Amino acid sequence: MPGPVGEVVWRAFLASVCFGALYWCSRVGVPRPLARRDWPIFFLLVLWSVTGCLNNGQSSTQLVGCLVGAVAACCTGRWWIAAVLVTIPTTLKLYPVAFGLLLAALYPRQFGWRFAMTLAAAFALPFIFRPHGMRVEHQRWWWHLTNDAKALPAITSWDQDVRILRYRAFGIVMSMRAFMILQAVIGVFIGAVCIAGRLAAWPRRGLIPRAYGMTAVWMTAFGMATEPSTYILVAPALAWSLWEVWLRRSRTAAVHGGQSPGGALSRVVLVVSYLLFLTAYAFLWFPWGHLTNSYGPGPLAGVLILGYFIARSWREIRGRVRIDLPKPSPSELNPV
Repeated sequence: MPGPVGEVVWRAFLASVCFGALYWCSRVGVPRPLARRDWPIFFLLVLWSVTGCLNNGQSSTQLVGCLVGAVAACCTGRWWIAAVLVTIPTTLKLYPVAFGLLLAALYPRQFGWRFAMTLAAAFALPFIFRPHGMRVEHQRWWWHLTNDAKALPAITSWDQDVRILRYRAFGIVMSMRAFMILQAVIGVFIGAVCIAGRLAAWPRRGLIPRAYGMTAVWMTAFGMATEPSTYILVAPALAWSLWEVWLRRSRTAAVHGGQSPGGALSRVVLVVSYLLFLTAYAFLWFPWGHLTNSYGPGPLAGVLILGYFIARSWREIRGRVRIDLPKPSPSELNPV
């Protein structure tokens, strides 16, 4: 296609993938039934992150669309579709494999072997068609991965992860080895929380969105090469959580014994996190934005959200609270 036409088509495709996945989740009631009159509010809560990625045509919008679509597919028992939707972003960015591995640990018989087959096929096909070229490219990639000794850049060029928070708070630069150990510890802890929820018989519509939210924070605030726009991965989980504890406060109060999930403190934490993400995006509009973002509003918001998920999960597991999610009724999905 000509450049101007191709750019429009590419951005339209990215927007369709992302909002199509969000529409699917809303349609099937993930994580809770969502009335049609509430759909615009939910989409607007995610819009801040989508516009930043559509502006420069980044594939992060496609990644989040596939992963959110995988959440809806798992919740409705479409395991093959879920495996394909997790495999696609894995072949593009590699780190989404974390969500696939967590789903495989939670549902090995339904998802695990399907994901292994689709992943093997996706990575084998390039080697079948271009064996020599792919072998050389992977050798070069592995060498750069194990021999990356570039000088430490200015802090305004650092990745937007928790290392920048540590440096701003204590003036200490975290080594790559320490950072990878931290990644492993947080990843194992998130997996343990999700498995505990699985053993507590949480329904899929409650467990899988929670697992996605924690994994999205791990892939960004504790991930590699994170930019402000990468936090689009967290946006759907944050929107779900805001809707649960704030927009639907009266509905959830009846389910949780008179209190919405987490109470007032949770609402404050989530609203502050949302404002921090908005601030990080707004800073990019100004020449001094990189300097302001070097104080880590995105990673701080990610840490707050992860704390909310862990605290809420711990309270529900310790109190043996069963997450009873009503099935979406016609009156809720199609209100008069």
